[in-house]
Amino acid sequence: MGERVTIRDTHLWVDDLGDPKRPAVLYLHGGPGSGCYDFVFHQGQRLARSVRLIAVDQRGVLRSDPLTKRSLSLKDLVEDAEALRSHLGIARWSLIGHSFGGYVGLLYAATYPDSIDRLVFENPTFDFGASARSVLRRMALEYGVLGNQEKAQTCLSIAYDEKLDTRSLWNGFSELSNGLDDQRDNLYVYGPNKQFFQQLIRESSLEDELWARGADHQAALYQEGAVLEPLVSLFSQISHPTLLIRGYYDAVFGLDQLHLYMKANPHSKLVVADASGHFVHVEQPDLFADAVTNWIAAST
Repeated sequence: MGERVTIRDTHLWVDDLGDPKRPAVLYLHGGPGSGCYDFVFHQGQRLARSVRLIAVDQRGVLRSDPLTKRSLSLKDLVEDAEALRSHLGIARWSLIGHSFGGYVGLLYAATYPDSIDRLVFENPTFDFGASARSVLRRMALEYGVLGNQEKAQTCLSIAYDEKLDTRSLWNGFSELSNGLDDQRDNLYVYGPNKQFFQQLIRESSLEDELWARGADHQAALYQEGAVLEPLVSLFSQISHPTLLIRGYYDAVFGLDQLHLYMKANPHSKLVVADASGHFVHVEQPDLFADAVTNWIAAST
């Protein structure tokens, strides 16, 4: 059901699943740069039974056009989403944002509130600095398991250094996470199949060059720097009914961010997946699908 669609000045890959008469739901992937392939693989048919699921590879990612010399901005991702809604003739849609997709989704909802019906955030990050600190604390435990006390202490030193800005935190997190090798997957996946994403890539029919585009997308966003600004100040602007799905073992969506969002939006609903890390839609797919479809159905 997927096709490349001309949106603004580029071609985006769009999967459009389910009855067009059902409530429309946009999926925004994380990464940055991971693409929507894995979400559609695990959730496409489940969600399409109840909603019209629209999932997009963001600008420059996977099956969408590669980035050109033109710079990529965070605003591009928001404007692309709104342009896609208009292109599809959808008056209002709900939104699922996973990880970094939650960051984009929150900014989209604040920018175009009348385009959004309901929000679903799955282990989002609304503050890259806060997420980096949270993951660094978990990373210290992984280095402890490996017996590397020096790296464990370095993780904690960076995580608790209040003087560091977001870029420094993220650079420290990126460098230290690379040193974990296969243990890095423990930061994001709770269950035994730690390398499900790598397996999915190997078994897909997509060329390696397509998967590699995500790194360029991520690098361009970090170079622009807008993603390093926390969105906590926008919480009070969000009036849309919100469902927060958190993996019990997730390190990205820390309790600090969860608390601040629910404090600003006390009518939000929280679903905790007790056997999941960062990817609830993969580790507990039926729980995820039921939570989403019940939440969207509540608006009809």
